Amino acid sequence: MVNVQATNEKLRQRARRIVSLATGSDEQQATAALSEAEGEVRVAVAMLLAGVTADEARRALAKCGGLVAGALEILRRPAAGPSG
Repeated sequence: MVNVQATNEKLRQRARRIVSLATGSDEQQATAALSEAEGEVRVAVAMLLAGVTADEARRALAKCGGLVAGALEILRRPAAGPSG
């Protein structure tokens, strides 16, 4: 259900509810995330759970075929830094 296309108010409410339930966020946070994610539920969920921007969430989702769980795994990996 994270692939819902919010084309009317009823579907926009459903998208907010999905994001809220999936992330534990309130309606205001879900609305803001969906706005930044241009209505893409998967992107909004990944953003809120990983604490990243919409662009970062989109890139991670693209790398794993659109799977939120895969994107979260990518986004939560520690960045490789210089060894020393």
